[in-house]
Amino acid sequence: MKIFKRIALVALATLVLYIFVTIGGAYKYLKEYGYGANYLPQTLAVHYGLNNGFTVSEKDGDVSVFIGRHDYIYEELFSKYGYSEIDRMGNLGYYGKDDDNGEENSFEIMSKHEWCHWFRLYSISNGYRIENFK
Repeated sequence: MKIFKRIALVALATLVLYIFVTIGGAYKYLKEYGYGANYLPQTLAVHYGLNNGFTVSEKDGDVSVFIGRHDYIYEELFSKYGYSEIDRMGNLGYYGKDDDNGEENSFEIMSKHEWCHWFRLYSISNGYRIENFK
């Protein structure tokens, strides 16, 4: 019985340590990139795959910056909404689709050079937001 308690205690201590390291690391990078602790819960949800991303700022209503996952899951997400990758130039991807009127809807998504283990910063153009793809 003592061995079981010891194993359970070590497992619990390891879990608590992992949680503190994850929270501390994500917060460190959020602060480094100019974002506050108010984004920490959403950032952890992105890290654990519970959220695809969330917008943190917009520039002129045209380009939005969002925190997302760093493993490029967005091609699959965009294809669910009918968008396909038209071209890719390094960190910049061009996506588009034809709507029922024959007009092309397109946007660019660029992953920023800032990278950390917990998340990645992206920008998306033409007034699109990552929340449009939920």
